[in-house]
Amino acid sequence: MERENMWKQYSPEQLAELEEVSSRYKECLNLGKTERECVALAISMAEAKGYKNLKDCIAGREELHPGDKVYAERMGKILALFMLGTGRWKKSCTFFGRILTPLVWMLSKILYTKMRIWLIWTRIIMAG
Repeated sequence: MERENMWKQYSPEQLAELEEVSSRYKECLNLGKTERECVALAISMAEAKGYKNLKDCIAGREELHPGDKVYAERMGKILALFMLGTGRWKKSCTFFGRILTPLVWMLSKILYTKMRIWLIWTRIIMAG
């Protein structure tokens, strides 16, 4: 069974849009190397789209209404974006994803050592 190449199905407009999204994604990867950098970048992007800091809203005793967009961050490493709706909490609030920065972990375990010769088991885990 041969699969059809999806790249051949895109129109020139869709390819231009895909290229624009890809270049923005690469820019975000270059600017956000750690969780804190990613959170700071995401906050600046969210504020440009009209999101308000939930702490500021609480401190100013600002009343929130359906359609309001707020964010909450913790220790510069965790970010939650919300768009408020009407009705019950679970059905009316939209929660947007989480941030995963590219990580590489290397786990090693010495299996055997004799006369300064070591046999080491190594496993590399990539996330993000």
